[in-house]
Amino acid sequence: MALIDIAEVSRRTGVPASTLRYYEEKGLIESLGRRGLRRTFDAGVVDRLSLIALGQRLDYR
Repeated sequence: MALIDIAEVSRRTGVPASTLRYYEEKGLIESLGRRGLRRTFDAGVVDRLSLIALGQRLDYR
């Protein structure tokens, strides 16, 4: 299982680290631990963030 830290997730997705922490607080994503002071995530979190972004762009009219 490949682990990536919060800075790398942010770089890959363009989602600010503060938003990632908020999504984690709300239960949308889950960190698997820490490397030093940085949260680490499974690489699959990038796909989950893509789905969140897609859902945000939907038009519910």
